[in-house]
Amino acid sequence: MSVSHWLHARNSAVRLREWSSILPCLTGLCRVWTAGAAIILFGLVGWAQPVRNAAEENFANLQGDFRRWTRSPFGSDTVGGRFYYLGRGRVVVEVTRPLKQIMSIQANRTTIYYPDERRAFVLESERPPQLPIISSLLMAARPDLGLPGYGFILVSHGTQGDTLVATYELRGKGRAGPVRFTVGEVNGRAVFASYASPDSQSWARTKFDRHVDVGGLWFPTEISTVASGMGARSEEVLHVEGLTADQPLPAWVLDFHLPKGIKVEKKKW
Repeated sequence: MSVSHWLHARNSAVRLREWSSILPCLTGLCRVWTAGAAIILFGLVGWAQPVRNAAEENFANLQGDFRRWTRSPFGSDTVGGRFYYLGRGRVVVEVTRPLKQIMSIQANRTTIYYPDERRAFVLESERPPQLPIISSLLMAARPDLGLPGYGFILVSHGTQGDTLVATYELRGKGRAGPVRFTVGEVNGRAVFASYASPDSQSWARTKFDRHVDVGGLWFPTEISTVASGMGARSEEVLHVEGLTADQPLPAWVLDFHLPKGIKVEKKKW
């Protein structure tokens, strides 16, 4: 990832910490070093429209429980709860530990609500943000991670034991060199992805394990990432349980809105 992308994310992290010292990291912005394959890809080529549309051909909604552990120079975190993906870039995440929090993302607006503190933040961004939890799942549901949909070109492929290994490159003006992803696939399921920046200053490797068939797609229910950038190392493990598609959603999720009488702080970034 280029230095400019890292610095942009780092500045976003600083602004988030200024707004609230209790914001858990779910968006991948306040812990910039937590950089799995999805975060890196979106930072390089933008919003995940191709992957999202491909997945939505199989289901109308997706939901499940999650537990996400991270360790980075900022410290370590464990966050757990339940997520609801409503399609068309809309997601609601209910955090139950370490504190109660509800996050709703729709288009360019992110709403973060703390029921116990009766406090909320509404963040308006220039483009749709990465969807917490969902972005990684939708990306990994494709054996090629949807890379061709972002303009990546297959440059080599071969086998290592029972694993089909393919390397993709993204080339363009203004880059120090081609952006390269290597993807491993077994029986039509993505099992790993690795990335190294053109200047070799940052890298990441993600493993996809414990796949389940949901809505005709193979989703990993354990995603682990080790990454390094600008001399700092991070680790992340995401566990998903009870993943289901096209099941009834709670009424409060379908019609989520902030209650009256709470303190709301609005920000733009």
